[in-house]
Amino acid sequence: MAKTLARKGKKKAAAKPAKKSATKKVVKAPKKITARRHANAPMGRAKSNGVEAGAIRDRAVAHLKYTHDTVNSFIKGFDRSQATAQAPGNPNHVIWTLGHLTTTYHWFANCIDGKGGRPPENYEKLFGMGSKPSDNPAEYPSLEEVTQAFADACDRLTAAAQSLTQETIYAAPAQDTQGWITDRHDALLKAAWHNGWHIGQLASLRKSLGLPAVFGG
Repeated sequence: MAKTLARKGKKKAAAKPAKKSATKKVVKAPKKITARRHANAPMGRAKSNGVEAGAIRDRAVAHLKYTHDTVNSFIKGFDRSQATAQAPGNPNHVIWTLGHLTTTYHWFANCIDGKGGRPPENYEKLFGMGSKPSDNPAEYPSLEEVTQAFADACDRLTAAAQSLTQETIYAAPAQDTQGWITDRHDALLKAAWHNGWHIGQLASLRKSLGLPAVFGG
């Protein structure tokens, strides 16, 4: 009887599974998360990819001057009799265009330095936002006068741009822009873009009046 019980005890012991040896769970360290700048986000105020703010500013100024000089190329060949000529579907004649760009240069400059500079008297009324071009030359200053005002306004905007520093180039605009201008550097970019918009209209106007193309045939 004792031998029988012993044999049964051995069978039970053999039937009992052995406990698995405990294994230590390895926890992997989380990957390091690094901040990434969105492609369209403004670059750092002090430096961006090793490029000094002064170099970025100077490049934007050069771009502005290029579009400014291109406007001057597109008004060459217009005489006084054509200064307020309008093309079908394009009422923006040469005098209005130059006066309008003059007023906006002052606006962009104020976005940068906040000094409150203004264009010549009556320019906002004649050429500002919402103004409607007229083909009556008696209502406007001479072509020579608005051409000079355009040049002076470019000097004003350039001077404002040259005041930008590492600390201010990406600062908020110095006046309310309804969100259109994101920072002071952007004011220069938008000014150059605005010139390009009106260069296209001048090209259309030249073609309608039979003036030679400025670029190509």
